[in-house]
Amino acid sequence: MGWVIQQGNGIAKKAPVEEKPSIPKSTAKTMNTAGFSFYVLPNNISNSALIPISVSPQPLAYVQAATGINKMIIVRVSAGWRIKNVENDTYCAVMFKIWRGEPVTGELVCSLLDGGESKSTNYKVTSFEHVDAGFREFSNTVYTLTAQLATGSCAEIVGCLTMTALGLEESL
Repeated sequence: MGWVIQQGNGIAKKAPVEEKPSIPKSTAKTMNTAGFSFYVLPNNISNSALIPISVSPQPLAYVQAATGINKMIIVRVSAGWRIKNVENDTYCAVMFKIWRGEPVTGELVCSLLDGGESKSTNYKVTSFEHVDAGFREFSNTVYTLTAQLATGSCAEIVGCLTMTALGLEESL
């Protein structure tokens, strides 16, 4: 176990880095081709899974895309999550991140903070996309989605969970 410094809202804190958790893939649907890749959580409906979100980055999904010169990759994510009702804990924020390569040790290419209140908006769907470009060589690149608590104490992925990558040629 190591430590990583997290910074959110101007406040830095030390958080333990736990052993690399596995991405839930035993029954997940995936497809990887040169131009399109996707990851879909089984059943992909609300309450189809309970994946806890902690202060350490929790890998949720991954896709692979063929990158190269004059190529751009569009990565899209939709994640259904909820704030568990915890006494005296009304607000929770989750930081979603897309990494090129491995979480934490790879290159962070996109991050998004989303939050809500446990009494009114405890079920949330966070959707976002990122365009990755400027590659200097040809390779197969893995993009990994992680989630971690930024504030609050109890949240979990409940489904849907979908991640896609689409490779396109840039026009000159």
